[in-house]
Amino acid sequence: MDSRFDAFLDNLKQNTPASPRTSQVYLRDVAALDAFLGLEKDGDYETVTQKQLEEYFSELKRRGRSDATLARVRSSLSRYYAFLMARGIVAENLPRRLAVERHKGNLPAFLTLEQVRHLLASPQGESFAARRDRAILHVLYATGLKSAQLTALNTDQVLLERGLLHVPERPEPFLPLYPQAVEALRDYLGPCRDGVLSQAEEPALFLNAAGKRLTRQGLWKILGRRGKEAGLSLPVTPQLLRVSLAVHLAEKGATAEDLKALLGLEDPYWVQVYFRALEGEQGERYRRLHPLSR
Repeated sequence: MDSRFDAFLDNLKQNTPASPRTSQVYLRDVAALDAFLGLEKDGDYETVTQKQLEEYFSELKRRGRSDATLARVRSSLSRYYAFLMARGIVAENLPRRLAVERHKGNLPAFLTLEQVRHLLASPQGESFAARRDRAILHVLYATGLKSAQLTALNTDQVLLERGLLHVPERPEPFLPLYPQAVEALRDYLGPCRDGVLSQAEEPALFLNAAGKRLTRQGLWKILGRRGKEAGLSLPVTPQLLRVSLAVHLAEKGATAEDLKALLGLEDPYWVQVYFRALEGEQGERYRRLHPLSR
């Protein structure tokens, strides 16, 4: 694979839970577009037009590619365009405007609002673990963050007074937090978190019992334990909370602009639903729609 994709591959490793195999699929999809359009370097994408992308997808359809494959290719190209946008090479994520048929398979599992309430209430007491886990669960349900994004958070990304979480790698970097999420973070930060710090300069928002940055493996153990305590039969994961959030927002009246239907990272046959929490007018809409915003 072209060495110019090394930076993109590193970006995938840092910002998504995609497996090495999935990352290679993304790279192959991008390389195939390169070959079709005769692109040789990242800078060439600056001149690619929406019409060219539509022609490429028309060619894929002519070759008999399935709807699931087309959706996967769009997802791969969208990730690459997001990477190029972050580097200032392109101004817009053109693949997101491509219309592809959704796979008509089973939708992902999700929790009811009542089940989410039980989950959020599962960390009982005022111990470090209880306060940290409450904050984690509220942040995940407020923002739909992925595991890698949550464990990478630092304390300076929390803007409590503004009720926002700053996540630069997201398309819209300022994610609104509903009041209970703000209070859960406020309760965790300060003496609670400081009491387990292994070193004063540790920037990580969420810590393990040793006072170091919580790992993704540690996060999944926490979610599994809290899910069992809440009496849930489904394994609790960041993806489950992300999909549940999207479903609940839709039930509250969220529009297609509020919700984005994307493919799952690991399985191109599953439709995953993501919510983009935006600032400004969309942020106000988020606060009206979120089931825990009041």
